[in-house]
Amino acid sequence: MALLAASVVSTTAQEVTDAKNFEVGAEVQLQGCVISGERAGTFVFSAVTVWPVASSPMGKYGPRHFWLENAGPRLADHVGETIQATGTIIDLTESEIEREPGSSHVGNRVAIELPSGDVFTSPDLAGIPPSQFGNKEDMKITLLKVKIESLLTVLKTCLPKPR
Repeated sequence: MALLAASVVSTTAQEVTDAKNFEVGAEVQLQGCVISGERAGTFVFSAVTVWPVASSPMGKYGPRHFWLENAGPRLADHVGETIQATGTIIDLTESEIEREPGSSHVGNRVAIELPSGDVFTSPDLAGIPPSQFGNKEDMKITLLKVKIESLLTVLKTCLPKPR
């Protein structure tokens, strides 16, 4: 939910609950597919399902994206698998995804901006809908930094993307 200065914003009880579920100190559970980023040692956690379930994917600054703070070395062993990660939100900040439309020879790609450096991947893996692939404007996101406490392999393969 975005709060706008000098405006009256009507919120439902569910939206207020959603906001509290994604504050610093809240515990979240994420399940998704681990995919290598374009740069060595970077990973994308794609097709993510989040618990608690929210009424909207929107956070304070834009769509919620999760940065798995201390999971990098552990994720390398899980590329191509569906995993479940449980952790605590330790930071919430505004960030962005830079869209780089490709030419006829090179596909579209995006850079997800993290304080530790950008993660480059395809728009679909970053949650950008196909209708937005050609958009060159940066997309504001809510970046939730999660300290992972447990990591569990759910499947030795990645599930197909939900439709």
